[in-house]
Amino acid sequence: MTSSIASAALILHDIFEDYEGPLSFNELYARVRARLIKHSSPEAADLILAYVLVLTKTAEEKLSEIDQKYFKRILNFNEEEISRLAERFSKMLGRDIDSLKRMFRMIDPAYLHLFKMADRLHNILTARRQWTLEEFRAYIDEGLWFADASAAPGYAKESFRKRIHNLRYSELDKLRMRGALRQEILEKTSH
Repeated sequence: MTSSIASAALILHDIFEDYEGPLSFNELYARVRARLIKHSSPEAADLILAYVLVLTKTAEEKLSEIDQKYFKRILNFNEEEISRLAERFSKMLGRDIDSLKRMFRMIDPAYLHLFKMADRLHNILTARRQWTLEEFRAYIDEGLWFADASAAPGYAKESFRKRIHNLRYSELDKLRMRGALRQEILEKTSH
């Protein structure tokens, strides 16, 4: 995988979950794919979108407070999951199941897991919601569990673990957090 493909997949990974505009899922997919092809190739666009689709949460997964079911789906990326995803997105995209299966088979689970680890770290560093200290620790622990179970290379797991450990225990990094954590620490340090 090239760094361009990896970068595009990481940047676009939440595009379908976060989109709130007038386009249907199929229209948004077609528009994103066309723009990717304009700057790369149909094969590269399909690979990028394969990662994005696998990382896209289902409606049920989006409603859950914890990501265990979602993480297990990502960790157990196999032929059964490929078939399930192909059926799910075939209806949404109006594409045949076999072409989607071929597209999903291009995915390397190690990269898929690395992308999710990078996303979790980004979510921790740029908290969009207010966390209590307990919620923050639970979110971190869930990320550590995922990393340990992942097919990511050992050096990446170790790097992730060290960074997460520093976030969990270092007051300096906690000061960089937004939301409730930031407020709790500021209140502690102002006394």
